[in-house]
Amino acid sequence: MEQVGIKLEFDSLGRICIPKKIRNLYGLDSEVELLLSDEGVWLRSPRYTLVEREEQT
Repeated sequence: MEQVGIKLEFDSLGRICIPKKIRNLYGLDSEVELLLSDEGVWLRSPRYTLVEREEQT
């Protein structure tokens, strides 16, 4: 897997902007999942599911 790194800063409201080139490269749409772990931060498109989710009613 090709690794791409980029340094981003938070704005005054705590947001980051993911450049369009990166979003297009990895197929990130208007919605992404932010995964936090001891190893780092991961972004993932919710259309790719690692574990089947349970529907909440």
